[in-house]
Amino acid sequence: RLNSFQKLHELPQLTFKYGSKIFFETNLPDVAALRASLSQTHSVVTAPPGVSVLSFQEAAQTHEHLLKDFLLSFDTYDPSTRLAALHAALCPSGTLIFVPAHVRVEQPIILDCAGQDDVHLDHVLVIAEEGSSITIVDLNSLNASFRSHTVNIIVGDHAHIEYHSLHVPQQGQSFLRRQARVGAHGTLHWTSALFGGSFSQSITMTDLIGEG
Repeated sequence: RLNSFQKLHELPQLTFKYGSKIFFETNLPDVAALRASLSQTHSVVTAPPGVSVLSFQEAAQTHEHLLKDFLLSFDTYDPSTRLAALHAALCPSGTLIFVPAHVRVEQPIILDCAGQDDVHLDHVLVIAEEGSSITIVDLNSLNASFRSHTVNIIVGDHAHIEYHSLHVPQQGQSFLRRQARVGAHGTLHWTSALFGGSFSQSITMTDLIGEG
């Protein structure tokens, strides 16, 4: 966080270029304004038995090794852009979804975030150990002027995850970043739909790190 905060003011504003004549420059809120308006809203989570769903604060007490081994290994915390630095430095809330080895759950986990906030930064980390199976439905209809939402997923060997995302921002700018690592013979199905808002960027990356 400290490294990201230090780099935040050194990095240029984001500019998006489409073709030769279409430009869009985002004006990220300054740090003082962000700190004053950051939402503490958390998603309402409906989870079946056998699956651990914890805030990052709770996970630091009971599953600290998972946060250290997996969360910090993603480049979300590599502040190479102003947006990444902003998210890493100031994101106040996160959710860990942990599925133990060989636990196969039919009932989906529902992440439901709604309401009205000025600025909303949030993070989801999903870890499915070997041979496990889970479906996650990520719903968001938050009315915010600025939102940064990051999802990191670890799919163990022979594990299976379905991740379905529906985001319907009422206004403002939305930046969604999803990144996953899939082990040997593991499977991950992403489904994403995004409607509304003044500007939206959605990035999805999947790394296959095992055979099969």
